[in-house]
Amino acid sequence: DNNTSTAKDLEPDNKKQAINIYPNPVIDGNINLWFNNMPHGMYTVKIFNSIGQLLLSSKIQYTGRKEAMMIKGDKTIPAGIYQVDISGKDNNHFSSMITFK
Repeated sequence: DNNTSTAKDLEPDNKKQAINIYPNPVIDGNINLWFNNMPHGMYTVKIFNSIGQLLLSSKIQYTGRKEAMMIKGDKTIPAGIYQVDISGKDNNHFSSMITFK
């Protein structure tokens, strides 16, 4: 499918702080996060539906290296578009939309 993003497609500029989410759309419930130049530490990942209900919350420990981390998703999340909020120390916050198929 030409509309599916991969880790290689999303690898950001080496100097820019970024968190990218792939694959998008999510097919098997698992979500990968690509961290690039983000501060190390604990991050909280939350997925909300269109009316703001929390569907998934997960904590991950990021080591500070440029790396991908997987969140075992919930295969019961129905197909649709959801908001993903990722927050870490020092008020680092990232928000994006993701599609579940």
